[in-house]
Amino acid sequence: DGERLRIPVGPVQRPQNRTFVFARTLGPESKIFAVRLPRPFGLVMEEDRRRGNVFVADIVEGTNAERFCRVAQLNQNAEVPQKGDVLRGCTSTNIVYKNFAALSFGSVKPQRTIVMYGADEQAWPNVMLALSKGVVADGDVTLVFERAAPSEAQSEA
Repeated sequence: DGERLRIPVGPVQRPQNRTFVFARTLGPESKIFAVRLPRPFGLVMEEDRRRGNVFVADIVEGTNAERFCRVAQLNQNAEVPQKGDVLRGCTSTNIVYKNFAALSFGSVKPQRTIVMYGADEQAWPNVMLALSKGVVADGDVTLVFERAAPSEAQSEA
């Protein structure tokens, strides 16, 4: 049981929505949601070594994330990143070689591919590497967050 999210993955030129399931880790009433932000997105992420996760520490003024949050505030149902949200996953761009044997002859061009990276219990450098992969031309980054329910967040403090 978990939250099912449709996230675009696959070749950069033609990604397709795929379903990913995220189990709740912050309590039964926590909220799991995905946001798509253009690069560079403007979120300051930090590691919580005690809990073994990465969370939003700040939203940088004047960035894509800050503009997205301001616009989304007009819609009370909008899901936007907030300080304290836990990063559960993100899309990342990898270079995929279709056929390693063809690589030596140069007949098959490598393909830029968007993949889903799960951030749960991953080492801080690996999460940062996944977040940094890709260029503006690869399109938006999809970030999956989990937010503790207000009563759960207060009890964790």
